[in-house]
Amino acid sequence: MKYFNAEEHEEHRFGKALKFYQSKNINLAMSLAGLKISKDSVIAISLWASLSLAYLWFENGKLSVGGFVMFSSYNMQIYVPLDNMGNLWRIVRQKMVDVEQLLNILELNEVIPEVEYPKPLVI
Repeated sequence: MKYFNAEEHEEHRFGKALKFYQSKNINLAMSLAGLKISKDSVIAISLWASLSLAYLWFENGKLSVGGFVMFSSYNMQIYVPLDNMGNLWRIVRQKMVDVEQLLNILELNEVIPEVEYPKPLVI
């Protein structure tokens, strides 16, 4: 990558940008892993609690077999959208990082500034 004979400079700049992107990606992955673990834990605990309650009602005769099945299917209808919302949040966070990188690229000045009083070319 010979950019006006500043290969080392561009290599250093690219390495620095790559390290920054990697650190942001690691932070994103860690936060998303934490989000997934907490979301799955809440879903598992609440599912266990609600099904335990339904089982107690079933044992005491307050809930029939059909009611227990309906109760568990309602639970699953609640938790599937929550899981999808977690996936959507992951996608939004990743796209926010991508847009930030794109905006940084768009802010670069591509035009080489003109010298106010250039020296005449001697051939």
